[in-house]
Amino acid sequence: AFEYFGVYFAIIISVGKKIFSFLLVLFIIIISFAHAFYILLSPKSEFSLDQYNTNSNDDPNNPWNLAPSYSQIDNNGNINSNPLMIQIPDGNTNMFIDVKTSLFAIYLFLIGIFKFS
Repeated sequence: AFEYFGVYFAIIISVGKKIFSFLLVLFIIIISFAHAFYILLSPKSEFSLDQYNTNSNDDPNNPWNLAPSYSQIDNNGNINSNPLMIQIPDGNTNMFIDVKTSLFAIYLFLIGIFKFS
């Protein structure tokens, strides 16, 4: 019985070896991109997702600076510099805060999902 299926087992094992090497290289590339984006896009200062800190406006990767904010415009067209409403950021506002979420974000980019909510 094994003589008949032996050829198929050999084919399956050889394909498995090639797939394993491909997946290993793909995993190394994904880890490399996730680590690079984590270094480049992680916030430089400490922040809290619960409380807005007005002193952290110099960090462009702070989730409070990435969240949508709405300012008031007067009748002359002047925009008030203090935002009227700010959407509260969550863990998905900046997915490069942690190494695990940056790996997940790179995986989502790879499969074509660019906005995860």
